[in-house]
Amino acid sequence: MENVALKYAKYHLSKTHGFCTEVPGLFDLKDLKPHISILKDLKNFDPSSISSLPMQQGIESLSYNELELSCLVHTTLNYLYYWHNLDKPNTVIPLNLAQPTMQISKLLDRPPMLTMVSSQLYNWDYIDPNKGFHPDNTKVVFSFTGTRDEDYFFTGANYIEYLGSPGINSIMELETAQNNPEEMKKHLENIAKCIFSLRSGLELVRKNIDPDVFYHKIRRGLKGFDKGVIFEGQEPVTMMLMGTTPTQTPLFKVFDAFLGICHDDEYLTQTELFMKKQHRELLRDIRNRDVKKMKENVKKFDLKDDWNRIIVELCEYRKIHTGVAVRNIIKPSGQSLEKGTGGSNIVQYLARITKTTMANMM
Repeated sequence: MENVALKYAKYHLSKTHGFCTEVPGLFDLKDLKPHISILKDLKNFDPSSISSLPMQQGIESLSYNELELSCLVHTTLNYLYYWHNLDKPNTVIPLNLAQPTMQISKLLDRPPMLTMVSSQLYNWDYIDPNKGFHPDNTKVVFSFTGTRDEDYFFTGANYIEYLGSPGINSIMELETAQNNPEEMKKHLENIAKCIFSLRSGLELVRKNIDPDVFYHKIRRGLKGFDKGVIFEGQEPVTMMLMGTTPTQTPLFKVFDAFLGICHDDEYLTQTELFMKKQHRELLRDIRNRDVKKMKENVKKFDLKDDWNRIIVELCEYRKIHTGVAVRNIIKPSGQSLEKGTGGSNIVQYLARITKTTMANMM
């Protein structure tokens, strides 16, 4: 049997923080000092400054965390350059950014675009290192708006991943506990309690983000390259490079996979390409489990109520999430059909996902 610690390491998973990193990422690298100096002064960003940046060298020799920092820095600079003029985006990314971006993209096996992996998982730090891991004590390092609202949007998402870790741990352990009714019941109950606890993370996001700040400022930093993009000197990118969106995070995808819930949604499938490779591998391996056998054991051991409670908690969370989306996007926009940064209609998408989830009640 595979060692538990090795299994968690293979999937870039933490027993205490789930899919979130346990410690802040790197924010300094010698070859990126000129790039980082620009990111530390975004209010005065001038796209003409991009041409003077040196091209990062030795990318193939970087450690994993150095590679993630390089990805964060380059994709953020690409984004700033592309969307500096909202009416007329700069659709050709200069060679000195384009070549390293594509190298990094291939090494990480992720599209050459700013994603929740970079913006959320590798872009946070403690306000006070002596205090605990909580949105009240964490911040975004490279921020588009410099607001605490933006901090809470991303660090709140990290906190939800952190709160989700007990549920993920139970899903991992259930792989070898399906023939033990006591263990199955314990883990099913734990998953339901975990999903219920996620509401507190969502409430922190709701309470600490002003809808107007989110819609008119933060959201500007979450757009996709929807006017097309050319990375100078590189092979054409034919896939849609969607904007940064919470649907790129793995937590709820794993809950759905564990339950055998298939949303049959092209947009949702597309978001998986923007996740970490290791998280995609975990998702694949959970989907390859024998869900039919697990459901048979749930019925056999009279655990249908425990199963159904998980479904109910998932649906309730998604309803609350819909309310947050309406508050932060629909109301400020004044349009009922406003699309998310990934390109989907938000309310219709969340309603459809909730309906599919509820259909898996026993």
